Amino acid sequence: MNTYDYFIAYIVLNKILFVTFGVWHFLLVRKNVGETELSFKLNVWKEYFEFMFVVSMALLTLYLFNPLLDVRPAINWETRVLLFAFGWIVFINCKWELFFKQSKWFTLLQYFISGRQNLNTAIITSY
Repeated sequence: MNTYDYFIAYIVLNKILFVTFGVWHFLLVRKNVGETELSFKLNVWKEYFEFMFVVSMALLTLYLFNPLLDVRPAINWETRVLLFAFGWIVFINCKWELFFKQSKWFTLLQYFISGRQNLNTAIITSY
């Protein structure tokens, strides 16, 4: 394995940890109908892994599409899946409330994926 493969493995592991902490936080908030100390810590870790994922994906796109490189690295299946997931995450995390009023399921999806604190948590606990 070369450095590129290790970096892809790091991004995949980071995404798995992000989803794990996100689901765990969501279930704790839903079960307790509010924030607890543990759910707050889980949310902090989830945000940390989300940040690291976004930074890693930005570095990956800078590397893959660098116009100064003479030899282009091959975009393998794992890289395509990561870029596809990154595209969806960026798409969902856009501030859609600027264009239209959000529905409950979309607010829940944004909360689950991005953990944005300015979302109405009453919607989250009502499910």
